[in-house]
Amino acid sequence: MSPSGGAVLRLGKLAGRRLPYPLAVVKHRSCIASGGVAQELMGTAEIAELMGVSRQRVHQITQRPDFPEPVARLVAGHIWDAADVRRWIKAHRDV
Repeated sequence: MSPSGGAVLRLGKLAGRRLPYPLAVVKHRSCIASGGVAQELMGTAEIAELMGVSRQRVHQITQRPDFPEPVARLVAGHIWDAADVRRWIKAHRDV
């Protein structure tokens, strides 16, 4: 953790860069702590694993107008709030 409260990345191309918020990895799931509350995040690989489908199928599903909006759009891909994704899956089990 940096003195300003943000996380300092230690791996990959962004090593040494400071984030404006604390970042934690919990059981291989990414979480962002915001106001003391951790938000679990999912990318296409995690959604594919959860749904038991391919990442290509997840891409098709996430293009649906009723799928939750991603919380961030990164160069590496979109990320979603895991709770939103789980609610959507529960409501659309037949997808």
